[in-house]
Amino acid sequence: MGIIPIIDIRNCWKDGEETKQHKSTDIVYDYVGQVYYADGAGKKHKMLYKGYDRGKKCLRYEYGGKTYKIYVSYDERVFLPIARDSLKFKRLYKARTSVERLNGRLDRDFMFEGHCLHGLAKTKLMVSLSFIVMNAMALGKIKEGISQGLAAHTKTGLPNVA
Repeated sequence: MGIIPIIDIRNCWKDGEETKQHKSTDIVYDYVGQVYYADGAGKKHKMLYKGYDRGKKCLRYEYGGKTYKIYVSYDERVFLPIARDSLKFKRLYKARTSVERLNGRLDRDFMFEGHCLHGLAKTKLMVSLSFIVMNAMALGKIKEGISQGLAAHTKTGLPNVA
């Protein structure tokens, strides 16, 4: 479906290791998804993330002028199509909080938690109507000059609406 999980990870490694070796290479990684190159002396060097190869479904990392591939299927919990230590993952993860607040508001205020809707079409209709109501309430508050409860407008000030 093209959905990429942007989910924080917790340490589920029960063996107590800090890093694991990737196959039989000099590459090691931790449970957070940070990838290192282990030199002959055992010193770890952080590898540079070079992007995701969609065709081969692998992450590309570089160290010492050489590019290494780590396939997502090797450990799907740790390796995602967007590397966990990349700036893009961090930016997308920050955006999750606003979506989670919106989902919580739908559950709590519009009572979707214990809904009795059956079918995708009815659910889409009710969610769409809830969003229309939310936007209408926000517009009403803006027109009345009420800034309380409008998180997006509290820092920048209310726009002029006539």
